Amino acid sequence: MPLSETIAGGVATVEMSKPPVNALDIADGYALADMLDGYRRNPDVRVVLLCAEGLGFCAGVDIKEMQSLPSTATASGRASAWSAMRTW
Repeated sequence: MPLSETIAGGVATVEMSKPPVNALDIADGYALADMLDGYRRNPDVRVVLLCAEGLGFCAGVDIKEMQSLPSTATASGRASAWSAMRTW
């Protein structure tokens, strides 16, 4: 899985491991949003640390996946994923 998580001492650490540039696809975006929502509801988590394996933190959206989707699905997916992460 491209996202791994650990919780210790009040710190939730999420590591992206999707070389070479840690570009996240739509499913990864929803998984990250779900993790963040879970941390928000967990009183034992006081800090969330996002980190990544490799040369760069995160290139953003996986362009290859976006290019394979119809334009209406792409816009809808971006809006849904952004909305889910923004509410955290």
